[in-house]
Amino acid sequence: MIEESMKRLIQTALVCLTGLVMLASCGQDVGETSLFGTAATSVVSRTAAVSTAAASEVTTRTTVTEPTETVTTTVTTTAETTTVTEAPPPEVVIDGPYCSAALLLCDDDGSVKYSKAADEQISLASITKLMTASVALKYLSPETELTVGSEIGLVKPESTMAYIHYGAKIKLRDMIYAMLLPSGNDAAYTVAVCTARQLTPGGGLSDTEAVELFVGLMNGMAEELGMNDSHFANPEGWDDYQHYTTLNDLMKLVKYAMSQPEIREAVGTHQQIYYYPDGTYNVWTNTNLFLDPSTGFYDPGCIGIKTGTTAAAGCCLVSAFAKDGKTYLCAVMGCYENLDRFTLTRRLIDAYT
Repeated sequence: MIEESMKRLIQTALVCLTGLVMLASCGQDVGETSLFGTAATSVVSRTAAVSTAAASEVTTRTTVTEPTETVTTTVTTTAETTTVTEAPPPEVVIDGPYCSAALLLCDDDGSVKYSKAADEQISLASITKLMTASVALKYLSPETELTVGSEIGLVKPESTMAYIHYGAKIKLRDMIYAMLLPSGNDAAYTVAVCTARQLTPGGGLSDTEAVELFVGLMNGMAEELGMNDSHFANPEGWDDYQHYTTLNDLMKLVKYAMSQPEIREAVGTHQQIYYYPDGTYNVWTNTNLFLDPSTGFYDPGCIGIKTGTTAAAGCCLVSAFAKDGKTYLCAVMGCYENLDRFTLTRRLIDAYT
């Protein structure tokens, strides 16, 4: 009997000791809350959430003890999120031709697509004539007749010419074609002198005085347009240390010029024939090859606007393109050769628009 009692006592002690050990073990595993009840189970749940796989894993461990107590413990791990960032598109490399400055922007929202030395001082050559035309249209009607006079003697040797006839009366509208298609320096001087004299009737201005007055008007308009880093010294764009701009300034002039119907129509025209009353005529062909169907540069999306070439400026081009419902303005300055400006413009337009 004594041995039987001792066996039962030892068994009871072992059961109690086992329960205490397991209870302590569960508490160390989970480190969270223990709940006691009558279910006689201990549950451990571990959940790992991984965002990239969108999956969860649950591990459950159940231990059965005496039907006098229950331990339930839950562990939840923190989900880790992996963010995948797409690699940027490869950088566009324009493999020439060389230019000293370039700027490509969307005229609709003003966003810059490409820029090189846009704030550096540059010569603008015959692109100047966009300002000459803009000033004349500010003060005169497009139907105003301008008489070609001795002012054409101010044109420098080796200038590009429209070959307007001395003594002819030509409307400003037509003079704009003569200036902007063949880049006639003779037309630029006639426009400048006649505009200045119209503003000072009876003043008896000499040709030189009239040009000086007109140049003052050019600088006044530049100030109005916010071209704070520009200065004009003549109406045709001849090299002069006081005749300069930046591409950021020049684009302000380009935008304004393209807002003038007479200028916009002219710069988008490939060729214009002007007839004099005596039956003779001039053929004015645009120097912008993007408008010439006979060249490999022809682009029906091109809507203007002007070339320019001098020793200091190099070969320059400002062009406008209508593409995918938007208008893009591109300027390349200081190219080495005539065709370089068209090749580079083509590459910029193709790469960034």
